Amino acid sequence: AEAGITTIDALRVDDGRYWSYTCPDPACCPPGGVPYDVGTNPAAAAAVFAGYVARPDRAALTAMLAPTGGPDRDHLTAATRQACTRARTLLTREGGHDWYHEGLNHITAALDRTQAGQDLSPGEVAELSVRLTAILVRDAAMTLIGRYDDATHTRLWTQLTRRAEPDFAAPPAALLAFLALRTGDGPLACVAVERALTADPRYSLAGLIRTALDCALSPETICGLDFAGMADEIADRAAAYPDGTRPVLPEGW
Repeated sequence: AEAGITTIDALRVDDGRYWSYTCPDPACCPPGGVPYDVGTNPAAAAAVFAGYVARPDRAALTAMLAPTGGPDRDHLTAATRQACTRARTLLTREGGHDWYHEGLNHITAALDRTQAGQDLSPGEVAELSVRLTAILVRDAAMTLIGRYDDATHTRLWTQLTRRAEPDFAAPPAALLAFLALRTGDGPLACVAVERALTADPRYSLAGLIRTALDCALSPETICGLDFAGMADEIADRAAAYPDGTRPVLPEGW
């Protein structure tokens, strides 16, 4: 009442039935209670349609971001080594290579594939993983928030966090954590931050997101940022500081 909200009804819910505290009509609210089935509730159907799935525990959530294995991992490892070899060759050549726009093109192509419901090939995962080791290329991915819906971004960065070689997982995991923070999915943001910091304990973006989570930064604050408006600023920074667009390959790659 103090907040100016009118209470329409008050219910007691127990063992699959509900009783109204305010309705005296037995035809509407019988003494034995009104049975209900949460599985057929419109809210449950809407949640499933939106991609929200209840998970039994934190371990199940963490497992969503665990590295993939099997033959796919073998193909990904081989493709990543090839991508690193190509990157080292380009890094040693004289003359400028447009790492920034090339990386942005890789990100856009991956988002297009994801939006169309397609998985990335091992080669696409490898090339994008290598490009995202550059801070300014990673930042370019954030400028595409709004151009593609949040669900598409979340699916892409989840896939890349799982399929990228573990040494390359920090950038996509941090991007996933940021998207989860933006959409109010705190549990996913937490496990994605942990995944990023496991890959690289000093990864600054993951550290900033962990601080935001600790301080309970609201999703509305993130949604208020003008990501598209940052595109020109980041592109200008890339032109002024080309070293920030060059891949930084993990040791041993």
